[in-house]
Amino acid sequence: MKVLHIIASLEAGGAERLVLEYASHHDRSRYEPEVCCLSDGGPLLDELLGLGIRAHVLGRAERFDFGAFAALVRLIARGGYDVVHNHNATAMTLGVPAAILGGARAVVRTEHNVLRDPSVTRRLISRLAVLRENAQIAVSNAVRQSHIEAGRIPGRRFVVIENGIDDARLGRGCDRAATRERLGVANDRLMCLTVGSLTPQKDHANLLEAASAVAGKALPVQFFIVGDGPLRADLERRATELGLGETVRFLGQRLDVHELLRAADIFVLPSAWEGLPITILEAMASGLPCVATAVGGVPETLTDGVDGMIVPPGDAWSLADRVGLLAGDHGLRERLGRAARATYEMNFRAVRMVRRTEALYDLALAGRAEQAVSGKGSDEPPRRTE
Repeated sequence: MKVLHIIASLEAGGAERLVLEYASHHDRSRYEPEVCCLSDGGPLLDELLGLGIRAHVLGRAERFDFGAFAALVRLIARGGYDVVHNHNATAMTLGVPAAILGGARAVVRTEHNVLRDPSVTRRLISRLAVLRENAQIAVSNAVRQSHIEAGRIPGRRFVVIENGIDDARLGRGCDRAATRERLGVANDRLMCLTVGSLTPQKDHANLLEAASAVAGKALPVQFFIVGDGPLRADLERRATELGLGETVRFLGQRLDVHELLRAADIFVLPSAWEGLPITILEAMASGLPCVATAVGGVPETLTDGVDGMIVPPGDAWSLADRVGLLAGDHGLRERLGRAARATYEMNFRAVRMVRRTEALYDLALAGRAEQAVSGKGSDEPPRRTE
């Protein structure tokens, strides 16, 4: 059974990493996966090709690129794909009509983020796509509810399949001491790490205020911000204004995040909104205690005080308080880190996500996607949640 995953690009983002997880964990005795990037490749493309998975890069130059659309139709028609799996709105907009014209047997969509302020046009395009799609996937209950409440996707064939990752790459070639030495982290300092694009969604401005409060208590914590984006100059300027030169470091885009996770002591996610962030799952799989804002699927992933700490979004004081609490209690860091790892192993492995999705493909191809069941806690096919 041939499956084509379509995504805008393979830049180092959460949805892009999920496509790589899908492609590399499909049951190759039953499925032959390929990936199509509508725009360009990005750093994850080489990793995909290194796994021996075929990839297609269409070079879409603008939002409505007829040449790229025609190329996608030809690709689907010639490839004889059984399932076209679109990831997010850009892929859905081109992927659904291309799948119809190319003769794909089933069309599936995954929404990776909560919906915020949807335009009338996007809502209309989504509702039109639903008429031909065989099933839709949300990565968390929060994502599913946001799209249903906005009238973008009805609930009938819209199921929850939580994100999953493979932890094998996270421990590969990691030397904690060497990484910390390379970053200049002294033995008596704690490394607090965050990973995410420097955009309003990730709310690093809130993290900087929290870092300032932590520094004001003279706690031995250094903050490392991994990622790049349009807000970098503003954030660096704000860090300077707060006198955080020795406390906060901007590392830019990195491909060695797995090494940074192994070197860190605490992981922080200060986001204003999320779907179900891959960075949290990577931190949990690495056995790191996490402090995260209660947005999107985060409260569905971590339980406050059990396997992580949850704070309100935009609340720098609470964020600083929890980081300070972890900084002063080695035993608490170890306990939360172990529990986070156990939660990851139980609910968020890549192979579990992919098997549940494959079960949905089977139902969709049989015209029975309405029988799917959502939710973690079992390996049965996914289902809807009301």
